[in-house]
Amino acid sequence: MKKFRTLLIITALSFFSCSDNTVETVSQPEQELLRQLSDSVNTVVNKMFNSLATFADSTAKEKTINETKIRTMFTKWCLDFPEVVDCAFVTPLGIMQYIEPAAYQNHEGADISAQAHVIQMWQTKKPVLSLLFMSVEGFYACDMEVPFYFDSALGGSYSMLVKPEIFFNKILRPVIKSDIDDIFVMQKDGTMLWDSDTTQIGRNTFTDTLYQQFPELISAAHKVAQGEKGNTNYSFFDNSKSKVVTKTVWWSTLNYYGTEWKLCIVKEAK
Repeated sequence: MKKFRTLLIITALSFFSCSDNTVETVSQPEQELLRQLSDSVNTVVNKMFNSLATFADSTAKEKTINETKIRTMFTKWCLDFPEVVDCAFVTPLGIMQYIEPAAYQNHEGADISAQAHVIQMWQTKKPVLSLLFMSVEGFYACDMEVPFYFDSALGGSYSMLVKPEIFFNKILRPVIKSDIDDIFVMQKDGTMLWDSDTTQIGRNTFTDTLYQQFPELISAAHKVAQGEKGNTNYSFFDNSKSKVVTKTVWWSTLNYYGTEWKLCIVKEAK
């Protein structure tokens, strides 16, 4: 079996101005804060993928599916990682055969073979982090999944299903200070995985009606999506939502097996 090592691409944070009409010197506090947030996110993601990969390697070496051992490990993961809603063993046909905790075992037997990230994992034979999707459990989530092989034949995969709001609340909310207007995490397709303003979680910055009256914001969102790192300005409501102000966003990119998370901090422009 191929041993999978989690390749977490931690962007080296250097910044440049993407604003159309300003040239800004990035202050050390924004640069340092993004470094800290990136390190915190990567530390947790790294631990989760390494846990999946280590157990996948062990199963591949034993060349057997041991239900008791699998359920015991899943229970441990759910305790170790509070952001994990459930863990699943997925068969080579895409059937969730074993799930923990017990609250989600009614979904055992569900077929997830048509899910895009499962297909990607089978095609690449590598671990995968999904985009936000509607899970069979009935809520929006991201899936971390690692395959294993018995010699050259797919033996199955192990999955951790994560609610982004729990994951990022734990890591990002504690660092929000009075001088930070907003922190958010965006997918490359414009979907807001997490926002310190919870009313924006799940919205798409390219298409949602909330943003249509703010073309500068939509333009900024495209710059964030396409650029590895940078900063730019846009107009949007202040935190009280009573007036429109100019804001500056700084961002960096975290890349996990091809899935990009855009980590962003926002301050009202002075």
